Amino acid sequence: DINNYEAFWSELASVSFKWTHTAKHADELFTRIGVGFMGQYYKDAGEYDDETEGIFDYQAGAGIKKETFALGLDFLGRMILTEDESLARRTIHQMQLTVSGKINNYEPYGFFRVPLEDDSDMFIDYAYGIGLRYNFK
Repeated sequence: DINNYEAFWSELASVSFKWTHTAKHADELFTRIGVGFMGQYYKDAGEYDDETEGIFDYQAGAGIKKETFALGLDFLGRMILTEDESLARRTIHQMQLTVSGKINNYEPYGFFRVPLEDDSDMFIDYAYGIGLRYNFK
């Protein structure tokens, strides 16, 4: 998964911050925007030019949310800020379909992501996952 590769790379330490705002609209529709920043430190840079990287994450989406069900479609992007390459070589974009439910305070969810650039498939053709959130409200 391009958006979470740092979780599976033992030679990489990262610190990240993400802010997401969801606005509710009439008829159970919602829109969402998000931005984030991640600082990465490569423990053994090896083939890499730098030991550190700065990464900017961004997202925009919309969907419908019922009382016990939600469906959303998001555009996701990730840009490396600390490289000298062209913008096209420093960014990757994906579309994500998310389905979630609600059972009391629990929210089971699933997602499916596909890359939008032609050369993105050198990393991955698609990604999918499931999860469970708990709301303390």
